Amino acid sequence: MLLLIYIKNKIHQEEKIMNKNNAYLTNHGMGPGTIPRDVRVEKWIDLPNFKTVLYLDRELTNEEMGEFELKSVLICCFCEAIIEDYGHNPEPLKNHPERCCENCNMNTVIPERIRIENVRKVITSDILKDILF
Repeated sequence: MLLLIYIKNKIHQEEKIMNKNNAYLTNHGMGPGTIPRDVRVEKWIDLPNFKTVLYLDRELTNEEMGEFELKSVLICCFCEAIIEDYGHNPEPLKNHPERCCENCNMNTVIPERIRIENVRKVITSDILKDILF
């Protein structure tokens, strides 16, 4: 399931994270006039209703995004799904500022955090046993 996020000219951390992906959403599909002529499309994903996610070789300016009717989107660092809202921190599996979707957070990141915490408890318990006994 792919979820969409629309970002409007906000200057904050989430926009910087999204620009790192160089992924943009178009509401009119792929074709002539979709992006500036000097930009190369590295990959694209077709969505229903003539929407397309474009991975570009460079960030677009706000003017270019407005002129070509594009929106920045945040992409999951694991499954490449489009993330709704701000996504989740994928640490310890990936480093900040990458983000992951709800599904990958619940099925990949949280189980790994629990596994790491359980290992930490066992190690701490063994160290305390050695010290106390």
